[in-house]
Amino acid sequence: MTTSNALPPTITPYSLMAFATYGLIVHEGSSEARRAGRIYMTLAIVGEVLLLSALWLIADASGEFNIALTDLAARIAEMPQRDLVVGLVLASFAVKMGSVPLHIWLPASYRCAPAPASAALGGIVIKAGLLGWLRFLPLGQVALPAVGEICIAVGMLSAFYGALVGALQERPKTVVAYSSISQMGLLTALLGIALAAPDMWPLLLNLMLLFSLHHGIAKAPYFWE
Repeated sequence: MTTSNALPPTITPYSLMAFATYGLIVHEGSSEARRAGRIYMTLAIVGEVLLLSALWLIADASGEFNIALTDLAARIAEMPQRDLVVGLVLASFAVKMGSVPLHIWLPASYRCAPAPASAALGGIVIKAGLLGWLRFLPLGQVALPAVGEICIAVGMLSAFYGALVGALQERPKTVVAYSSISQMGLLTALLGIALAAPDMWPLLLNLMLLFSLHHGIAKAPYFWE
């Protein structure tokens, strides 16, 4: 996902990870874990369908599917269906990011998964959503103020919602899950600023990567009981 420069080898690990994560969530085999797994899998499939829809539109407009990722953002920026493709990509990876209202899988999954799996969910899986945005969106190339404003609104809603609801929880893993929702909301808001103001992208990219690294390092120890 991080090193490939071709479209097919990049999206395949996303699909494999989406289905492999289900096994981590239902590992304990309890009814609560199975319910959390069903919620997660439903949203994961929705996310994959949205991503495949975006890729189909890109391939249809480009006349090929094996597109280099270094060219992908420029091609999306020039597409007639640009806004639709950007919206599909945003919604697809928002599932992994736990953006409100697509966050409902996150608290239950964190709570039911074993401690090492919960740490992986917090440190790796939701970051895959951010990585997808960074690799698939035309960031720094075209101004999308309307889309950016929506991302800022969703991000701030997620940030405040996660902080407020998390403060009312009693179970440690659930508290950390809502904290992750809140902090991923801040990253979503930064992404919205980048979409609205592409000239700020180099600075915002550094901020997002630093914040993402901090989140992964800071959150993982809290899952160990």
